[in-house]
Amino acid sequence: MNIFPFTLFGFVIDGWTLFGFFAQFLFFLRMMVQWIASERAKRSYIPVMYWYLSVLGSSLVLVYAIRRRDIVFTAGQFLAFVVYARNILLYGKREALAPDVLVTTRPMGNAITQLEYGQAGDFSQDYRLHSLLRNIPRLGGRLLDLGSGNGEIANILRGSFDHFTLADISEFLCRHLREKFGGRCDVSVLQCDAQAFSPDVPYDIVTMTDIIEHVPDDRAALGSAYRVLKPGGILFVSVPALPFLYGKRDQEAGHYRRYLKKDLQEKLRSQGFLIRDIRYWNMTGVLPYAVSEKVFQQPLNGPARKVNGFWSLILNRFLYGVLCLETYIPFLPLGVTLVAVAEKPNDA
Repeated sequence: MNIFPFTLFGFVIDGWTLFGFFAQFLFFLRMMVQWIASERAKRSYIPVMYWYLSVLGSSLVLVYAIRRRDIVFTAGQFLAFVVYARNILLYGKREALAPDVLVTTRPMGNAITQLEYGQAGDFSQDYRLHSLLRNIPRLGGRLLDLGSGNGEIANILRGSFDHFTLADISEFLCRHLREKFGGRCDVSVLQCDAQAFSPDVPYDIVTMTDIIEHVPDDRAALGSAYRVLKPGGILFVSVPALPFLYGKRDQEAGHYRRYLKKDLQEKLRSQGFLIRDIRYWNMTGVLPYAVSEKVFQQPLNGPARKVNGFWSLILNRFLYGVLCLETYIPFLPLGVTLVAVAEKPNDA
């Protein structure tokens, strides 16, 4: 039964009234975000999320004002929308012009960095890694994984390729990989710099999952991948997306940059690649990531990357299912991660 419209305290309530309340609620959220960020910073502070919520709320209120044919409300919200959108553009330009900055991870014992130590950890239950690797084309043949870290790709994709070459610049990680896969005849380990190397054999596929953001010259790294691929070979790349999200987690991980789709497209094409597919991924993580990094100014750690009990197992499986579903949606407007599949031309 349709209950709209109805009267409440003399006011007529219909669907558009509820729409207007929702738009105003977004405006309320922007004020809460700014207040929390200022309290944490102990000073007046406006995070970028304030402007994004402002644009979203203003655009919805503008629609509501036009629908109600209120010229005063419409004019005011239109001007507000322009100002909010302009602030986002100015923020984006500031991020684009900022120099690449790498925060060096502190060394641990025997000159091993925290980053290396973390990369050697156990990622066998990591829902994000398992769902990310589902995006890799199963081509068979020889796979080269640049920036292998803990090399879990050789376990997750075992049987999908004839041979895995796990490559990393870190001597510590290469030693760890040799110990981990010492009993596997389909796995070899190569110590090399992704920005400049020339292995003896060509590969059918090269994977670079969350690696080129760590190197100063990402074009050189993509060029190295191009050279070692067979004609018709495939490159799979994943990178952190959306420069405005750059924060403490990126700094701690040693990231030089985050990417927009157009940035990665241009860099792949500059090295001779044909782009078969490029898309944003992990859209569900954008809001919690942005709130954690830009409002609370704390690095976001996944709640179920390791299973420690029944409820973390349930959450792990749920998040894995959500990210797997996103794999089949090629038109996501944004995401924490950007993934691309590119091909070396057959006549190269």
